[in-house]
Amino acid sequence: MPEQPLISIIIPTFNRAHLLSETLDSVLAQTYTNWECIVVDDGSTDATEALVETYIKKDARFLFFKRPNTHLPGGNGARNYGVKKSNGDYLQWFDSDDLMHPEKLEVQINVLAYSNKMFSVCQTLQFEGTIDNIIGLRSKQIYSKNPLVSYIRSEIVLLTPSPIFKKKFIIENKLYFDENLKAAQEWEFFSRCLLISNDYEVENRALIYIRRHDTSITSNDKKVERYWFYYLARLKAFKTLKNTAYYDALETYFFDYYKKSFFRFMDAKDFVKAKSCLKNSIKKCFSKGEYYKAWIYFILMKTTGKGYFFKNKIFNI
Repeated sequence: MPEQPLISIIIPTFNRAHLLSETLDSVLAQTYTNWECIVVDDGSTDATEALVETYIKKDARFLFFKRPNTHLPGGNGARNYGVKKSNGDYLQWFDSDDLMHPEKLEVQINVLAYSNKMFSVCQTLQFEGTIDNIIGLRSKQIYSKNPLVSYIRSEIVLLTPSPIFKKKFIIENKLYFDENLKAAQEWEFFSRCLLISNDYEVENRALIYIRRHDTSITSNDKKVERYWFYYLARLKAFKTLKNTAYYDALETYFFDYYKKSFFRFMDAKDFVKAKSCLKNSIKKCFSKGEYYKAWIYFILMKTTGKGYFFKNKIFNI
């Protein structure tokens, strides 16, 4: 291309000093050189700031900011703040424990810069421990004939580090991460992106390596909390899609998800979350009779803890 457009790489981080240097080294190794790398610290208590300062001294393309209180704690707030500090015409969100293939930026920008599409998506490999221990592709499919419907149904998978976006697309459509979501934030974000632009450039070559962490010891309480945010993300997406041409193709998916969420919270005896499901979504997907039976099941379980027989007999679960 005649001129290399500036790509802003935005990396939120929290207490990842032991992994961040490997990520920043993969940025330094890029064959495409017109980039700025904005590291946004989300309140780290380790040596993150000192580490990034060593990179800044070596290369002025690295920048360091601390997330201000105007943005909520978490990666979402840090990502959104990074956009405000960015100077590029293109945006590349990245995670502080993942790695870029040396040609990631070059391969994707060489296509996207000449395209009328708003973003480019590449394939992703998973690794565990070191980059030599490749597990395989994160997802076999990253594109379909109808990406929005396929993405919501989890038939294709898009990950935060995969795309490069035209910044004007993000700014003009106010496509920021929902800072209230602590899980499923990228799923909800991409749902909004695809609703506006249901097509993108595809690079089937794996240009990202994502680190897989051990989640086998995740507590049940944390799992329930994560499922809660999954539910909230889908509730938000459903409201956004309700009056669009995609509604008919996705109604069954959302209704099934609401039912599963209700019973999941009931099984965990989290009655606050289960009651919220009853009030905000279950009425839409159950018949009138089923809806009242769901309330009876809820009351029985909350007051006596003995509603499983009723659940199995009435709902055939």
